[in-house]
Amino acid sequence: MEQREAAQDFFGGRPHLRTDFLVKPEGELRYIETTALVPDIKNWRTFDVIGVTEKDLGGTVFDRLVCLARLRAAMDAGGCEAVPIHVFGGLDPVFTLLYFMCGAEIFDGLSWLKYAYHDDVAMHPDAARILNFQIDHRPDRADQLRHFANLAYLARMKRRMQIWASDAARFEELGPHHVVLRGIYDLVMAEREKGV
Repeated sequence: MEQREAAQDFFGGRPHLRTDFLVKPEGELRYIETTALVPDIKNWRTFDVIGVTEKDLGGTVFDRLVCLARLRAAMDAGGCEAVPIHVFGGLDPVFTLLYFMCGAEIFDGLSWLKYAYHDDVAMHPDAARILNFQIDHRPDRADQLRHFANLAYLARMKRRMQIWASDAARFEELGPHHVVLRGIYDLVMAEREKGV
């Protein structure tokens, strides 16, 4: 609650700004505890976006996904269904799809600059050059091609996410790893229900 009040005070004097409230673990907690946030969530409607960092969601991938899914469910129940969740640091192809499936809608990160997106995963740029048979390209030229290819991939991934959002039964739209993604999604949703 103190975090939220401080953020509202800060943004209150700056009505020309869009607001992204970054939720952090309370007190001595290492990770965000959704149940502790529930009583205050109705007050989050004043923000344009609710932000979280990957590392604050939990210690394992599963914990992060469950925390995110519970946060989305709590926000929806608390009247914040129109407020998107922003995952800071989450722009890996696999993680982005899972975070989206669990309720996040805004993503950022530097992986598109650091890695090569190939076969729907992020990998070392040199490995992608080998798989793309670009072994004779100068590094600067290879980096340009990789950045353009990554941006094109992100546009395709956005379209996949839009299709899945319009019909959540169409897991195949999520790409070649859709069977694994669906299995993880089903596990997360079952666990989410235990804690909400």
